[in-house]
Amino acid sequence: MLKNEWQIMEEELGLHFVEVLEGQTSDIITEPLKWIDMVQTMGDLGIRGPDAMILNLFTSSNLPLLITADKDFEFKDSDDKSNLGKTILILEESTDQASRLRIAESEDL
Repeated sequence: MLKNEWQIMEEELGLHFVEVLEGQTSDIITEPLKWIDMVQTMGDLGIRGPDAMILNLFTSSNLPLLITADKDFEFKDSDDKSNLGKTILILEESTDQASRLRIAESEDL
C-alpha cells in the first residue's frame, strides 16, 4: 500500500528517492558520496550525525534547494565555495501554530 502511495507521489510531484551507496555518483549526486566526508562535516561544523548525512548528500549533489520539515535540522557556517547557489528551507511551527520558513542561503552553508 505504501509503495503505491510513493509511486503516486513520484508521478504527480516528480519526487524520487535518492539511492546512492558509498563512493557512488548518479545524475543527482555528482560528487562521490563518502562516509568520511560526513564524519568530517560533523567535526568541522559541530553538528549531529543525521544532519551531517543530509548536508553531505546535499552538498555532493547538483540540487540547488533542500526543503526539510525536520525542525531540529542544524547547519553552521562553512567556507566551502562549492555550496554557492544552494539554499536550505526549513519548515517550522511557531508558537501560534502557524507554519513559518527559515532560509539558509548559500553563504550560511
